[in-house]
Amino acid sequence: MGIFFPKRLCVVGLLSGVVCFLISATPFGKSLEENFGLAFLFKVRGGRAVPQEAVICAIERKSAEFFGLKQQPYKWPRTLHAATVDRLTALGVTGVGLDLFFEESRSAENDRALAGAMQRSGKVVLLQRLKNLTDFSDGNRHNPEVPPDNIRLEQLIQPIPLLEQQAFALAPFPLPRRPVRLDQAWLFKGGAGGRATLPVVLFAMSVPGLFDRFIELAGLADPSVLARDGPFAGFSSESQRFDLVIQQAKTIFSVNGKLAAEMKKILDQGGWKGARDQVDQRMLHTMIDLFAGGNSTFINYYGPPGTIHSFPYYTLFQQKEDTGIPALQGKVVLIGLTDEAEMGEKDGFYTIYTDPDGNHISGVEVAATLFANLVDGSSIKPLGALFGSILFLILGIGIGVVSHLLPSLMAVLVSCFFCLAYAAISYALFVHFYLWNPLVVPLMLQAPLTCLAVIFLRQRDIQQNKRNIEKALQCYIPKSIVAQLEQDFSLIASRRDVVHGICLFSDIENFTPLSENAAHGELSQLINRYYEEMFHIVKQHEGMILDIRGDSMLALWLIKDSEIIQVDNACRAATVISHIYNNPEPASRHHLPTRIGLHRGRISLGNIGALDHYQYTITGDTVNTAARIESFNKQLGTRLLVSEKIAQNSVMSQFRKMGTFLFAGKSKPLTIYELLGEEGSLSDKEKELSHYFAMALEKFQEGRWAESREIFESCISVNPDYGPATWFRQLCSRYITSSADYHWNGVISLGKK
Repeated sequence: MGIFFPKRLCVVGLLSGVVCFLISATPFGKSLEENFGLAFLFKVRGGRAVPQEAVICAIERKSAEFFGLKQQPYKWPRTLHAATVDRLTALGVTGVGLDLFFEESRSAENDRALAGAMQRSGKVVLLQRLKNLTDFSDGNRHNPEVPPDNIRLEQLIQPIPLLEQQAFALAPFPLPRRPVRLDQAWLFKGGAGGRATLPVVLFAMSVPGLFDRFIELAGLADPSVLARDGPFAGFSSESQRFDLVIQQAKTIFSVNGKLAAEMKKILDQGGWKGARDQVDQRMLHTMIDLFAGGNSTFINYYGPPGTIHSFPYYTLFQQKEDTGIPALQGKVVLIGLTDEAEMGEKDGFYTIYTDPDGNHISGVEVAATLFANLVDGSSIKPLGALFGSILFLILGIGIGVVSHLLPSLMAVLVSCFFCLAYAAISYALFVHFYLWNPLVVPLMLQAPLTCLAVIFLRQRDIQQNKRNIEKALQCYIPKSIVAQLEQDFSLIASRRDVVHGICLFSDIENFTPLSENAAHGELSQLINRYYEEMFHIVKQHEGMILDIRGDSMLALWLIKDSEIIQVDNACRAATVISHIYNNPEPASRHHLPTRIGLHRGRISLGNIGALDHYQYTITGDTVNTAARIESFNKQLGTRLLVSEKIAQNSVMSQFRKMGTFLFAGKSKPLTIYELLGEEGSLSDKEKELSHYFAMALEKFQEGRWAESREIFESCISVNPDYGPATWFRQLCSRYITSSADYHWNGVISLGKK
């Protein structure tokens, strides 16, 4: 798990961050965030205070009834609109935006009346309609005269010339129709030559002299703007067609990428006197961002339909003193339709605040909302690509760290808390700073996937570590015991079994002088290679290694079903070991003469130890006897001795009886055999030796020492290096000398331990 943290953890966090950031940048991801994330923020936040500067003069049913007119507001007499403009001018408004189309001429009297009112006001903005000229039908997909999909040609439909001449500014205000939810709107319409839309024009004229100071500030940042041949030489915000001036300003900012930064620098330093107060400074900042920013914005709604300050159209014509009209001095008033259903017009838009009954926000309310957003600087600011990528990376790594360090259930709970905290912070940023952080992709996709991925990888590492531990334990403990300890670790102190089995005890001959003369590194390599081959032989013959101490090894064959099979397996393993390591060639890399003892019996198998140290091994008389048999090889000059219980239960091997012996410290004698190899593997010389040795041993056990000694000498003549024959010949000579005092029972006592 140390490898998993932090390298792979960082990879998981970075990968989840990059993938989720890319998803959020796709149209699908943006749609998710807009349709669900932004909607969630609006729903939780609810309504908010509307700036007093935005006011709507609402054309609705009561006004139509008051004037006795039909409900289609576009057919109302223009003399009525002229009177409305005059009354608003008299109330001291800063500007009037007519959210009505005047594309067709009516009676000359009506048209002149409205034109006159507009001239007297000098601050009336008329609406332009946009007509789409691009045909995107399938038949024109490959027509070279039709522009590609990402280019849309649109034509501005102007008001009638008489009204156009008297308008302070003209502005379009295109909005999509249902069923698309209205979350964004144009500030500048690219398809219409980059024209500023109605809310932008109204904002630029909302504070007297604000746009003049804005141009002055631009001239300080870039003197070429106000130079004699500059784009704003002789500029005056009082000139007609104010919209063309705004369009020119937008062009300047798009060409000069450093202009906005220089203007903000001058503005923030505080030395310029053009910003009269903090409100003025804030609005200049907003205007700089407006002209230096994109062409569209997300709408920061103030609430459901009717939230924007409004008064009915007809109240301007009431004679009573208390008409309910708010104070309009220094404010911008938009005149437009607010009640589409009752007025028989389709001017409503599906928004986040559209209720189940289908009550929509009208177009004039949308325009007033955008205007108010600019006034109070509350336009929604989506998280940029740079900060978005950083955010996703931090979320990915943060959730990855939590999921890695804590248990799975706790990691899920903490990750949920982490997500709630992120949602709360995002909500606070949205409410107080109008910052829109992504919610759906990080919380619904990134967080659970990162958490699950890290938990999965951690569990996989835990399982891998478990397998490694199991594999390591199986080097010391049998696999079955490891499985039992996994289920109940308390068994390590209490679990002991009495079983029947065959013990093989081995020891390297003359290992002490070898270890004294060999270099430490060479000795380690030699003994490791020795045990590697020994273990392979034992396991290949279905045995298990229980202990190694220095140059000695203890192996076990448990007797479960067939005793004969296990005895033969143990004998075969002992024969193979003896054949490999008792090689007569000293130059052989396997030349490590090894003595082996085999015995069968009851064994106590389990863990021995206390506190925090245990060893899985076998104990009992069978183990001790196998060790004594192995050690007896040294006296006889043999390499492979077994007990009678082994010899009697093997059908695949050949043995040579060595006699009956009473080992030191034992009360019962044992009959010992030499294991010669598998059945049918003896040479003629070995068969002859076995014949003589059996005859000599028979005479020996009868107490006929002299006859036995002569036959043992015959064995030596067959094989002068055969140790047991030499040992018995010497024993016969000793018995002949002491026969008068020796009470013979056929058992050879081996003396002290």
